[in-house]
Amino acid sequence: SSKSEIFACQRLKNGNTFIGECSTGRLLEVNKKGEIVKELKIGEGDPYFMRNARRLDNGHYLVAHYGGKRVAEYDKKGNIVWEAPIAGGAHSVARLKNGHTVVAATDKAQDPKIIEFDKKGKIVWELSNADFENNPLQFMSGFQYLPESDTFLLTNWKGHNMQSDVPLILWVSRDKKILDSI
Repeated sequence: SSKSEIFACQRLKNGNTFIGECSTGRLLEVNKKGEIVKELKIGEGDPYFMRNARRLDNGHYLVAHYGGKRVAEYDKKGNIVWEAPIAGGAHSVARLKNGHTVVAATDKAQDPKIIEFDKKGKIVWELSNADFENNPLQFMSGFQYLPESDTFLLTNWKGHNMQSDVPLILWVSRDKKILDSI
């Protein structure tokens, strides 16, 4: 049981589950019995401290810091070993097989986008409303990269009142074409 919102949950190869607690900054690994077998605290106090997080195969943690407007990779001891600023507020993050990091940026800077960084932190690809007519991106809350087709499935949060006309889900090609949306 947690007293924090949970935005990150990932089944690990060893059968355990990784959990990232939003406001406490706790990164947890829980076994099948529900017992905490590993805990790392990287910060706390800010209700928007962390959104999505992922445990990488090397044991490091990739964390989207929404309130801190950045994404960071932490080693097993909680030290930052890589980071990049995200003006719009990082909401989701993933590491691709080529070592690049993809981040979904929300609308804090009124410029929702998907950003891909290389290992050195240089932007190598970006997708924003500047690439489309009708501004279909509103609050990039998440994504799934589909390597077999080199495409992205994007999730678009419409806000608490859901009054926006933007699509909830977009399927977008690497060459920035919307293949489908709902």
